[in-house]
Amino acid sequence: MWFDNIENLPTIAAHTGFSIFELPKNIDFSQILPNAYHVRKTKKNEQGSGAAFISIDQIRDIFPIIDAKQSQAFYIVIEEAELMNEQAINCFLKHLEEPHENIHQILLTNDLNRIIPTVRSRAQIYRLKTKTQISDAPEIDPKILALAKEYLSCTPQQLPSFAKKLTKDPKTARDKTTQVVDAAITLMYKSYFATGNQKFLDKLERLLQLQQTITNGNLKLQLVACML
Repeated sequence: MWFDNIENLPTIAAHTGFSIFELPKNIDFSQILPNAYHVRKTKKNEQGSGAAFISIDQIRDIFPIIDAKQSQAFYIVIEEAELMNEQAINCFLKHLEEPHENIHQILLTNDLNRIIPTVRSRAQIYRLKTKTQISDAPEIDPKILALAKEYLSCTPQQLPSFAKKLTKDPKTARDKTTQVVDAAITLMYKSYFATGNQKFLDKLERLLQLQQTITNGNLKLQLVACML
């Protein structure tokens, strides 16, 4: 879903235990909920060299806060969440299985597509609407973008063959399908806000439901059912 004002983020996050916000690159994450517990990227080694990332130890540091009983709403914010390494992601997923009262966990990212599907599928996802996001061409791999456009233009009779083509390689099928669905969602957002046409919104709602369930089940059936 889209939201219009960055100042509304805390209110939106207060209604869910786990949410992901995709925000433009020019927004300073540290100014969002400044009184919350913030997790930020760290350097690869003590000398400060190497690629920055978010480690499993940083995620583990959240546990005592989550386990403590909170009488009021408390926010945990993970900035640049796409930088969590594999160990950190797995650790984060484990504690998501046990929601805690009054704890609101928020992932912030500039690139939602870099958040793995197993994390995205458990969250309420929001994007900040800006004029440039709606009018600019989407920054998507051209091959994925072409597949997304093909998917959106398929007739009911064409859907089964398209689904078969997209999922023909079992090793890459789920990841590729996720990318195509994400691209289709982006196209529908832009089409709806550019035209206000209800048909784009209807299709967008179905795609968002597919995005939440795509990590499990029969991909071919899900792809076909979404567009019928």
